[in-house]
Amino acid sequence: MDDQVKTGVDELTRSNPGKVTGLKEPAKKTRSAGSRKHRTKGKDQAGYWLDKNRLVQRGKSTEYYARIYWDNRDRWVSFGSSNKRIAADRAAAFYGRLKFEGWEAAFSLIRPKKAASVTVGEFIEAAEEALTHPGRGGKIPNPDTVRQYAIAFRKVAGDVGGVRKTAKRFHGKGSEVYRKRVNALPLSKITKEAVEGWRSKRLKKAGTDPLKLKAARATCNSYLRSCRALFSSNVLERLQRKGIELNQSPFAEITPIKEGDHRYRSSISREVLVQQAIRELKVAMPDPEERTLEAKAKRDKNEQFKVFLLALFCGLRRGEIDFLTWGQIHLAEGFIRIEETRFHKPKSDTSCRDVPLDPQTVDMIRSYLPFAAGAFFLEAEAKPEGSRTDRGYRCNRHFKALTAWLRKKGMDSKAPIHDLRREFGSFVCENTGIHAASVILGHSGVAVTEKYYLDVSRKTPPGIGKLLGGTKVRASKQAG
Repeated sequence: MDDQVKTGVDELTRSNPGKVTGLKEPAKKTRSAGSRKHRTKGKDQAGYWLDKNRLVQRGKSTEYYARIYWDNRDRWVSFGSSNKRIAADRAAAFYGRLKFEGWEAAFSLIRPKKAASVTVGEFIEAAEEALTHPGRGGKIPNPDTVRQYAIAFRKVAGDVGGVRKTAKRFHGKGSEVYRKRVNALPLSKITKEAVEGWRSKRLKKAGTDPLKLKAARATCNSYLRSCRALFSSNVLERLQRKGIELNQSPFAEITPIKEGDHRYRSSISREVLVQQAIRELKVAMPDPEERTLEAKAKRDKNEQFKVFLLALFCGLRRGEIDFLTWGQIHLAEGFIRIEETRFHKPKSDTSCRDVPLDPQTVDMIRSYLPFAAGAFFLEAEAKPEGSRTDRGYRCNRHFKALTAWLRKKGMDSKAPIHDLRREFGSFVCENTGIHAASVILGHSGVAVTEKYYLDVSRKTPPGIGKLLGGTKVRASKQAG
């Protein structure tokens, strides 16, 4: 009987604990105030900042911020990292320093470097990172363009810093040695006065020759534009968050020099040049299986003619020619599409365009289709790996050979292949107008076309002479 009662009580207890007379529910364990305090995360611990969205990304920035109130000051503080865990560690260290030493000491943890202790190499590395990772919604420039900015700044810094230049600085170990020496220069040496002195010295070196002086002015302006882009306000702001404080860009207040008229003026006969190219470069293609030196020479000449064809009849830039694939050439529709591919990124957004082809140009391009051996229109031994700035042009051998051929034909400028593009732009300007030329050349605006590519060699009479009608002009007698 006792066992039955005990069993019934056990069942009732399980279903209604605490309701049976004489039975009490086991007391719940409670934490003391001290134990709760022990488990609370302090602001000097990373875990505190990881909880409750205390770290946030503001605006378009990918870096984490925290709002901190201390000593009657309320501030949003950036911890210079898009990694939340790293930002939390920095926030904990920041607050720990803030409690005992104040705001200035705390900020020294996340902005420890001043401009005087930063080297040229450190600045370039940080600026390249800031430009190529602009944050959410930011525009990412062409990586090759950013590297060209860095090359220009390194050139100016090397000249200002007195780094010894040798012919080997462009190749192999010589290039590495020169680069290391420039990178080690203190950034504080690059001042406005030093840069202006560099420009004056370079212009003085050009002498009094008008053409050399004009080229030197253009070169200086080009270098300074690139350097100014590397020191843009967005970059300086990002660098400040990453520990590099610069009060102002040394290039900000340097005004460009007037360069004069840069409009292209043709000095060749297009018709004669085209006939010479067809006769000397567009030779019969050898059998694909033939491996003789003569066959190789014929193939090389045809590759040079391809470059000639794309530059003069399509107005393509050298980089666009270098990586043009058969997939971008739409022969049936009659156009070439310049777009971003896995091998090449165009110079800018406006460089992405469709270039219409004349029927004769389509036929000439189609003649090479049976001999296509790969994805690219131009055949080359070099592999398309890395950016163009790192590895040079794929078809550099063909570019050099065509440059030499063009100079023999009277095109003795610094960039004869680019002059073929200018000839194309001039022809379009003359026949369809400057706006059409701006689009087909892939310029950022009509102003660029007006500045560089409008050929004024074709001079149209103003028409005011009609007022003279049929008036006969009598020759005046010479005195004596």
